[in-house]
Amino acid sequence: MRAHTAATKPPAEHQRVLGFSEGDEVIVGIEGRALRIESRDEAVRRVQQKVRERFGEGRSLSEELIAERREEARTEELPGGRVRG
Repeated sequence: MRAHTAATKPPAEHQRVLGFSEGDEVIVGIEGRALRIESRDEAVRRVQQKVRERFGEGRSLSEELIAERREEARTEELPGGRVRG
């Protein structure tokens, strides 16, 4: 995905309703034929919620990945056909 940077200033009323302040970073996306504008924090919360819905509450995917990598490293084959671990 390519990221683009642009500067624009929505009307003050829109900024107030959306809770944006001068200099806030926003994420702009396309949904159907409409633009979605949200704060960076809101985008992070939305993605975190999707992950929770998909994988369940309290599950740490990063910890699972680290454990998998450690197990792979422990059992990797060394030169000469020997196995570590």
